[in-house]
Amino acid sequence: MHRVWPGVLVVTVLVAIVSGCTTAAGGCAPLVLDDAQSERLDQWRNGLGFTPVVPCGGRSLHVAGITLDRPAGEPRLTFVVSADQTVFLMSQSRVVRAFTQVPDGARRLSWSVDGIRVTGFETAGHAGPTLLYLRWAVDSVTYEFQASVTQRYSAPALRAIARDNVERTLVSVTSAS
Repeated sequence: MHRVWPGVLVVTVLVAIVSGCTTAAGGCAPLVLDDAQSERLDQWRNGLGFTPVVPCGGRSLHVAGITLDRPAGEPRLTFVVSADQTVFLMSQSRVVRAFTQVPDGARRLSWSVDGIRVTGFETAGHAGPTLLYLRWAVDSVTYEFQASVTQRYSAPALRAIARDNVERTLVSVTSAS
């Protein structure tokens, strides 16, 4: 009986670390931008038409880059989040990009976080890495989360990080109002 407790403790700690949880409420730590990234984001902020939300993640994650492009003429801000390699991309834009084609063999995903509908898909990874794509909208801003499943970041861990980022977008919009 006493041998089980240390194992349960180790598993609990590992789950918390992998999922990026850093608070009792289950949120994740906001990622810190370096000086150049902060300066670039400040330069772009006024032209975005929305308040950008810096993604959150576990302690091992960092923002490796920020890009701004203009599909359909509207600005889209993308954060590239990495550990030792790219872990996920989180894009934000006022343009709604409907996706109707889901890759063959992919599993459709749909859930709700505090009334916000999150939709997307997860591929099976037969011909390459397992991919996770999720999209949601808050206050007329469309967010997209794209990740490749790795040994270090499993599909459940990435879904947990995505869920934390959905919650973060809700909190950021509420605090900006």
